[in-house]
Amino acid sequence: MMMFPITVVVIFSFLSQESFANNFLTQPDKAKSVTLGRTVTISATGGTNIDNDLSWYLLKPGQPPKPLIYWASTRFSRTPSRFIGSRSGSQYTLSISDIQADDAGDYYCLGFHDDGTFTH
Repeated sequence: MMMFPITVVVIFSFLSQESFANNFLTQPDKAKSVTLGRTVTISATGGTNIDNDLSWYLLKPGQPPKPLIYWASTRFSRTPSRFIGSRSGSQYTLSISDIQADDAGDYYCLGFHDDGTFTH
């Protein structure tokens, strides 16, 4: 049997709300292509007032957002162990190992700032 590599396109979006100097959240990568079975890492940088209050979501057309990670690194109960969230200072990452075709979609991070505002 002949095997062909399949590429999964993962698209990232962000919207920055800068009403206060420390209220920002940016994702440098707007899109990534990943071969099935590989690992992809998505990064975001946020203001220091987010602390650990950052969540990751997967959005697919016609479906409600699927929550993946909360408090920067805690998986929701239905999130597979292939999804790992982490934080180092103001740098947040979502790593997805063993990429599957069903992982394709828009990945959003949502930060809650200590002044009560959100950025994503």
